[in-house]
Amino acid sequence: MELWLILFLAGLGLVGLELVLPMMFWMPLGLAALATAPVSYFLDHWSVLGIWPILSMVLFVGIKKSFSGEDQQKYKSGVEGLIGMEGVLVEAIDNQKGTGKVKISADVWNVRSCEVAVPVGKKVRIVAVSGNQVDVEEIIDFQDYLEKNFERKLNE
Repeated sequence: MELWLILFLAGLGLVGLELVLPMMFWMPLGLAALATAPVSYFLDHWSVLGIWPILSMVLFVGIKKSFSGEDQQKYKSGVEGLIGMEGVLVEAIDNQKGTGKVKISADVWNVRSCEVAVPVGKKVRIVAVSGNQVDVEEIIDFQDYLEKNFERKLNE
């Protein structure tokens, strides 16, 4: 029997075994055998069998990474997801009265405190969340920074 046919049948058998005994062990072996079969059809040399274990290991590592949940930590939801988000101030902040509102996406949140007075319409970043109130800091873009420094230099 030719090598490519042996690899093809072994690949089908291992993928089938994975369907019967699902443990993500047989699938990489079977897929690697199926991928190696066409190569061995054209090269027809037994050294092609070195491709099979290497490809199997690559698939094992890839499947492990995709199911390990490492990328799940990047995505935060709920209160943790708000921290770091940016919004626009829609009502002036008054720390004595405890008033002020910020629009984040489609939601409007109460602003509890802010380090400095921030005019309405300015971009702010959420730094903390407490109940239904958020703490914000002003996002100073480069243009605003230059204008403030220029005005300060002129007044000196």
